[in-house]
Amino acid sequence: LDGKVPVAAPESLEQKFNVAGVAARLADTAARPAYKPEFAAKAKDNFERAAFFDPSYKCLPLGVPRVGSPSEIVQTPKATYFLYDNRNIFRVIPTDGRGHDPKAEAMPMGDSIGRWEGDTFVVDVVNFTDDTWLDGDGSFHTPAMHVVERFTRKGNTIEYSYTVEDPAVMTKPFASRPRTMMLGQSGQHATEDYPCYEMEQQHLTTNERH
Repeated sequence: LDGKVPVAAPESLEQKFNVAGVAARLADTAARPAYKPEFAAKAKDNFERAAFFDPSYKCLPLGVPRVGSPSEIVQTPKATYFLYDNRNIFRVIPTDGRGHDPKAEAMPMGDSIGRWEGDTFVVDVVNFTDDTWLDGDGSFHTPAMHVVERFTRKGNTIEYSYTVEDPAVMTKPFASRPRTMMLGQSGQHATEDYPCYEMEQQHLTTNERH
């Protein structure tokens, strides 16, 4: 350094945005479930160290409801298919009046069945494993979680929302804020995603994340 005092590099705008975004989400308690007192410490630790704990960084499935709304919806008389650009995920949702399969193996995406309530497609999901999060901020659940997703067509858009019940760890049901998606162009289809590869979490040195 030729005897000069080193000057710290200025914080990038991207880094400031990321830090501010995490802080805003932390302050927005309505964005996450309310956990029972005995699970508050786990929720706090998951949030603060999400870069280390996030199961999706290890290529585990995102799960429902974190996977969000599909990129393409295909309807047939007895089933509806959800296709996702994200990690090439798909879901098959029976709409023939059947109930949940009591013999189905627990899965990260759960067991879904669908029905119509007026203009709203309602997807009821149960039978989860507990190795997924509800979001990227460490909101966890147990295998007893019950998710109800709602898709409502409004002109050129679809409004998506969901409700999560898990009385084993949550003090009350958690209702998401509705999200509005624009419909794609006619003939447009979901595209294939790159394969997932595990992040090198062992090299992380801070809790910084988006």
